[in-house]
Order: sequence, then structure tokens, then C-alpha cells
Amino acid sequence: MATAPATYTQPIVSTLGTTNKVDFSQDLPMDYEDAFPFMVLQTRMADEKANNIVFQHAVGRQAPRFTTANGAVGASAVGATAALIVAAGTGVYYVAGDVIEVPDANNDATHTNQLYVVSISTDTLTVQASFTSTYGVAAIDSGAKVTRLFSAVREKWTGSDGQQTEPTVGTKYCGTFENDFSLSDTQRDIWQYTHPERTRLREEKRLQHLQDLETASFVSIGGVDSSTTNDPRYQMSGLISQITTNVFPYGAEMDKDEFYSYMQQIHAPAYSAGKTRLCFASAGFIATINKFVDSKNSSYIRVDPGATTWGPALNRITFGPWTWDFVEAPVLTAIRDGWAVVCVPRYMKTKTFEPTTYEMDIRIPGYHYFKDRFVTKKGLFISGPEETFAVIRP
Repeated sequence: MATAPATYTQPIVSTLGTTNKVDFSQDLPMDYEDAFPFMVLQTRMADEKANNIVFQHAVGRQAPRFTTANGAVGASAVGATAALIVAAGTGVYYVAGDVIEVPDANNDATHTNQLYVVSISTDTLTVQASFTSTYGVAAIDSGAKVTRLFSAVREKWTGSDGQQTEPTVGTKYCGTFENDFSLSDTQRDIWQYTHPERTRLREEKRLQHLQDLETASFVSIGGVDSSTTNDPRYQMSGLISQITTNVFPYGAEMDKDEFYSYMQQIHAPAYSAGKTRLCFASAGFIATINKFVDSKNSSYIRVDPGATTWGPALNRITFGPWTWDFVEAPVLTAIRDGWAVVCVPRYMKTKTFEPTTYEMDIRIPGYHYFKDRFVTKKGLFISGPEETFAVIRP
């Protein structure tokens, strides 16, 4: 008797699971919202065309209005002059005919701290009381602050010596940023559950390119590597490396008074740039600032969540007369946690040698693969007084 052929059965669910194409969303979600706040800002900043990888820029600023005394000055008799020596190289801040003040010098019935500059020799100011018939020069301690108030020349004055500043010239570089990907003809043509592989890789590299630009815009140290004479390598100057005047360190944790003193210095009258700032901050720094707010002292510092017209969400901090817009920068959170970079957007510019370009089919003819890339050549510089910027760091 013939044996019946064996019958093999398989659950329907298993068949469906191995042969059907999964209904997978064509859009691969990638979490990058608010990931590149500095790049968002740069799309709204002033931009200049670069004609060379190396470029220079000039920054003008007002002459400083204060210095310090370099040595003590004894109190003088009514009507007498005194020699006030100021810190080395700062005598040029003043000209004959200026009225100056030494706030820490004590006034009395016959001495005043408001003085008139009679003449100047290098860093030695010959001064007398602003009203010589009534007062003498008050005693001045070494290191005391000396402030220029205004000019008040006598009648038939023959003219003051010229006093003017020279712009500060800085040299910066356009860095070259490149992110490539490649795939074979076969990889390109195989059906995919999601986007075609070339499309998926393009989006992946686009985000990586943005990440590189964002990171360099903060932390890159500008310069040129000429070790290969004919093919130098350039790095752009990131924002942090361009801020040298206001670098404020804090200890294990910053307190409100320390933060307030930093704000006072950043908003110094000589370089005020207004009463608002934009502050790129790490998550750790923002967490510290948020601790400053409590129900018992809500008038000391106020935090208002909101959004700007230029992009990412922010917290608006009102502290005394000043307002700072805080934006969390994931790059700083990742590699500089606890840091904050304070800036004035209108005092920053980008310098573009080659705007971001997506180049396709960069390969040797006849080879069975595709190679695409994103390329950008750009730089960044502070176009206004650097003293209006700051870095606050642990």
C-alpha cells in the first residue's frame, strides 16, 4: 500500500510574519528639534561673503573712562597742584581740560576728590581741585579708581590735544566642514522598508553636518595647521575662544550674588550694548539659575518661559534692570556642562566662503558605487566690543 505523502502545516501568522512587507512609517523620526540653536541664530545674523579662507575684521570701541592710581597722593593745600600717576599706559585716557574724580578719596571742608587736569606727561597727571580757591586735592590711595567725568575748559582755550582710538584688527579663518557617505549601486536599488537608503543616509549626514557646525561655532580654536605646506588645514574661531575679557569662573555652585556681580560687569556702562543679552547655556547652568527663584524672594530674579522670533524656546531672566534670554544648547550640555555663553546677536557676523552645498556622485567614473557629501566653508567673528560678551563656567 502506497504511503501517503507527508503533509507539512505552518501557522498562518508565521507565514504572514515572514513574507509580508511590514507597514513601517516612511518618515524615520530623528529627535533634533532645538538641537542646533546657534545654527538657527546664524541664519538670522548678518553674513559677509568671504573672498579668502583667511580674513580680518576691525572692531572700534570708545576710549576707557577710568583707570587706577599707581601710587598714593598726599592731600594738598588749597590752590596747590598734585602729581597723580595712573596705571602704566592709561595716561592717554585723559587730556588737559578734563574733570576727573577719585570716588574713594575722602572730601572735607578744604579738600575735594573732583579734580581738574592741568597737564599730562605720559602717565603723570598734574591735577588741582576743581575749584582751586576753595579746595585742595584730597588724599588718594594707591590703586584707587580714577574716572574721567567730562571736559570743562577755560575761556580762550587754545584747544586740547587730540585723543582718538584705533580699531582693533583681528584675524580669523573659515573652516572647511565636510561629511561624506557612500553606498553601492546594489544598496541604492534594493527595496527598503523605509526611504531609499541614499535618502536615509542623506538626512543622517545632514544632521551630522549641522552638529559639526554647531559644535565648532562654540568651541573650535581658530588657526591654521601648515605642517603640510601646500595643503594647510584651517579651523574657524568658535565663539568661546573669541571671548577673553569676561571669563567668569565659579566654584562648586554659583550663588545669586555672584551671578548678579557678573551681570554688572557684563553690562558695564563703557560697553553696555543695551540691557538685554542672549545666553546659550548648558542644562546644568540653567538648572542653577532656576534655583534662584523662590516664592519668598520672587522680586529678586524672575523667570518667564517664552519663545523668540528667531527660533528655539527660551527662559527669560529678569535680574535687576537687566534681561537675559536663556537658550539651552545641547552641545554645551554634552561637552561643557555648567557653562554659559553670553552674547549680543547684533555684534556677531558669519563669514561665508562657500555656503552649505550637497554634492552628489563624487566618484571615479565607471565604479559601481555612489558617494555624496555636505560641504561648508565659513567663519564667525564678533563685530562689536568683545567686552559685551562673556563666558561663565565652573
